[in-house]
Amino acid sequence: MGFPHLAHLIAQDPDGELYVFRSFSELGARTLLHLQSEIALLEKEQKRLDEEAANFDADRHVQMMLTRWEGLERLDDEARHNTDVQKRIELADLIATKLERYCKLTDHRHC
Repeated sequence: MGFPHLAHLIAQDPDGELYVFRSFSELGARTLLHLQSEIALLEKEQKRLDEEAANFDADRHVQMMLTRWEGLERLDDEARHNTDVQKRIELADLIATKLERYCKLTDHRHC
């Protein structure tokens, strides 16, 4: 029989009664818990960087990032090579990527 034949039978069923598949609820929950933990750690790191910048005299590029993200588009080459700026941009990008995946997996119920 094989998958090709079985897929054909399922696709041809007009009532969709054969369209039954196993769920992977435990694996899905585990994946979400893992992703949630990763995002929580990233959030903690972002807060730490923000507190660090607030408690110390952060350079003007970091201060600009903390107050106006649209200023990122206007960063000059010097600022883009600033390790603090790079670290924050990379962290923000990583958070966005992980959060997008998390939101998609939870059907945006927890975003």
